[in-house]
Amino acid sequence: MQPRVRTYKQKITRYWRWLVSKDIVVFLVFVGIVTTFWWGHSMSSLRDETIRIQVNYNGVADRIAFTTPLPKYLDVHIRDKGRQLRQLVDKQLTVTINVTELFKSKEGSIVLTADMLHSQLQNVLPGTTTILEVQPQRIESEYVYQSEKKVPIILRAKVNSAPQHFLTNEPELFMDSISIFGSDRALRKVNYIYTDSLILNNLKKDTIKAVPLQIPANIRAIQTQVKVKCFAEQYTELTYDIPIQVIGKPYDEEVRLFPKPTTKVTVQVGFSNHTKVKKEDFTAICRYPKQVSDVLPIEIETTSPYVSNIRIYPSSVEYIIEKKHEKNSNGRSADAVPTH
Repeated sequence: MQPRVRTYKQKITRYWRWLVSKDIVVFLVFVGIVTTFWWGHSMSSLRDETIRIQVNYNGVADRIAFTTPLPKYLDVHIRDKGRQLRQLVDKQLTVTINVTELFKSKEGSIVLTADMLHSQLQNVLPGTTTILEVQPQRIESEYVYQSEKKVPIILRAKVNSAPQHFLTNEPELFMDSISIFGSDRALRKVNYIYTDSLILNNLKKDTIKAVPLQIPANIRAIQTQVKVKCFAEQYTELTYDIPIQVIGKPYDEEVRLFPKPTTKVTVQVGFSNHTKVKKEDFTAICRYPKQVSDVLPIEIETTSPYVSNIRIYPSSVEYIIEKKHEKNSNGRSADAVPTH
């Protein structure tokens, strides 16, 4: 193998010497010099280029509707030095045109002539740049002032949490109403705007989504979507033994609960709030029976806003109603008398 490698090396060496003998290095240097001079001349000479400039219209009220949408971009054919043109292409220019004074009545038309466009464009272009042509050359559109109405937004959403997570709150709209525009007749038929259906599964954390709005065909709105925040968090479970209170009982009666006067309360709490939940936040109550029954159902009341999915065991207790002890004429207490 080594003799063959030496042979390849010898062939490459001979080929390189042949190239050098043909003054290839000198030729390449010459090409580099010529290219540099050509590039410098190109950057300093006048050239033509077409650039796209974004247009913002200042002074257009929300209630104004156009029969033909105003163009968002102008294609501007310009002439300048090559270096300057290269910078303008990379800049992504924007021109702002104030059209406030063009709306002189409730309906009519606005016209932006070629001279007006050239004047506005020259304000954002360098003084060395010559404007050769603008497309469109003229902007013209009819307009009308529409009626306005504010209506609520109704969210359509189906949100499910991931395993070991729960929804800490209902989905919340960033804005609950929207201004819509149209004829008086069209607006009378619209009392609310629905969102598209938002479906989120396996949600693990707070999430913000943009949801499109269902704007009727004969109605116009500035906003076409609304942001929705959905709340989710991983949870832990807390369990407390809560004593049961009987409420609504007569003053001369006592209610004894069986098998014991307590119940276990288990709740779900988000990790971020589990230290804020205390046993004192819960109250277990039974209501004095209005008619004879075997058991009393247990109700749980809580002052904590951080808990959800409250479960209790047992959910009911047996009971006995007794008359309270009364003193006899000799000063001794009488025995309690069960009533159930």
